[in-house]
Amino acid sequence: MANIIQPTPKQIEAKQIATDPSKNIILYGGAIRGGKSFWLCLMFHSLAMMYEGSKWVMIRKSLPTLKKTLIPSFFKLYHMGINHYIEKFNNQDYIVYYKNGSQILFMAESYDTDKELNRFRGLEINGAGFDEINECQEDTFNVVNSRVFSYSHLIPNQPKPIILATCNPSTGWVKEKFYDRWKDNTLPENWSYIPSKITDNPYIPESAIEELRRTTTSLIFERMVNGDWEVRENENLFAYAFEPTRNVSNEAVYQEGLPVYLSFDFNVNPATCAVFQHTHDFIYQIDEVRLSDSSIYAVTDLLKTKEYYNADFPIYVTGDASGWAREKGTRGLDSMYNIIRRELNLPITAMKAPRNNPLHKHSRVLYNSIFERHPKCIIHPKCVYSIKDNLNVKVLEDNTIDKSDSKLTHNLDCQRYYYSTFHYNFTKTIFDSVAQGE
Repeated sequence: MANIIQPTPKQIEAKQIATDPSKNIILYGGAIRGGKSFWLCLMFHSLAMMYEGSKWVMIRKSLPTLKKTLIPSFFKLYHMGINHYIEKFNNQDYIVYYKNGSQILFMAESYDTDKELNRFRGLEINGAGFDEINECQEDTFNVVNSRVFSYSHLIPNQPKPIILATCNPSTGWVKEKFYDRWKDNTLPENWSYIPSKITDNPYIPESAIEELRRTTTSLIFERMVNGDWEVRENENLFAYAFEPTRNVSNEAVYQEGLPVYLSFDFNVNPATCAVFQHTHDFIYQIDEVRLSDSSIYAVTDLLKTKEYYNADFPIYVTGDASGWAREKGTRGLDSMYNIIRRELNLPITAMKAPRNNPLHKHSRVLYNSIFERHPKCIIHPKCVYSIKDNLNVKVLEDNTIDKSDSKLTHNLDCQRYYYSTFHYNFTKTIFDSVAQGE
């Protein structure tokens, strides 16, 4: 038996504005867990049903994110009863075919591989939706906007041209184009911005909000939960919550009887590794390795001289996902992680490195939440390069790490790989919310 679809009051308000004949471009959101993606899917299902033979496109930044977020959100609706109106779903081209002849296309922006945006230039559509439009390029918005209404000559009962979008608070073009003009009451008359926060979603319990308050930094909470677009991280620092008086201490020394965690970043120069120990009560960075003009063999040779290597307790390894690739110049065309495992005489179970690196923006959320909220997350003062990176590495406008200074970022990368591998659950609630665009 199908579930009854019950939109929230905020979603109903947003639908009323989206169906207003005078409105063509509508942005909905401004915080996490406000039901944005579900609203977007519900709206395009409604439009597909309302206008027989119409054609719509829904866009997310990348194909992996699209498959992990927006498509599952649509199929929540499918299993709640809209399947009765759908002929089929082509899971190769990601097209939903309706029994009335309408179609919904799911597309990835994929700007990194299509900077000319050729995939969008030939679209014939009645309207488009952007999920997390703040992650997409302004050029993509403009190109897609130019294609809206191009299919309407084939529809007897023509829908109005429309672009619907969702977002989280961010800097950049979305803030300038939508939020700033909404705040100043200068939005074009046919545009609308509808703020939606987690508190507008009655299906989110108060306990979830309190968990976010407990596990995220105050800056993240204000921006992502309270929807404050004006919050700014300190000078765009990656580690904006890192505070030397709180997070640097001689207390972070090797603890006998506990496992050791090695986190590597693989660069031609320098070769780097950060060394950690942790329990439920503390996270200590006890050491760092940074060798110029050296190989991975030099790093492992140095690690073998450390007291923590000669202990009887386990050593675990993580780091840069590129270390799984077979490297030219290594003995026997081997991968970095195979070399580390062999040189340090570790079992295969010690290797915890991921196959894909964490997104900069996601690891930044986790990184700063731990530094501010964990009761004891500290770095030993001898880890001078790790501390220097925390104090100096900045992010660009798109939230990626600024790599322009070749002397920085390498030790910070070691740190963020470790946190993302072994402490992911510290902010799992907010990660899932951001990933799902809810």
